[in-house]
Amino acid sequence: MSLRESMSWCIKGEKLQEMGKNEEAVKCYDEALRINPNVASVWTLRGKALSGQQLYNNALQSYYKALQINPNSADALNGRGKVLLDLEKFKEAEECFKEALKIDNSDPSIWYNRGKTLKHLNKYKMAQECIEIARKQM
Repeated sequence: MSLRESMSWCIKGEKLQEMGKNEEAVKCYDEALRINPNVASVWTLRGKALSGQQLYNNALQSYYKALQINPNSADALNGRGKVLLDLEKFKEAEECFKEALKIDNSDPSIWYNRGKTLKHLNKYKMAQECIEIARKQM
């Protein structure tokens, strides 16, 4: 199996995900990963699609795998943090967003998600600062 075939499955998955067809997207990502299981970005996309189905434990496993392959993936850390936020595990989510911002502090979605998390932790001033940074970066 070729890298080209793996990428083809990944692209198909992304298109399906954009249309809200997360279950079908996961199947495409699984095919891509069957061919080449060592691509962190595909594990991250898979995590997003699983999260879109509210399959949070499976999504966390995908993000974990992505981070094993690439510990410096701000995207995987942000996705993992979003799942933890949805699960109301605010302290763990905050750690993910802090780590993600160490890697990429120019992504407004990370700042926004951190702001939402800090609000739940009753850290309103810091939350507002994060939201402001996100707005300025958009």
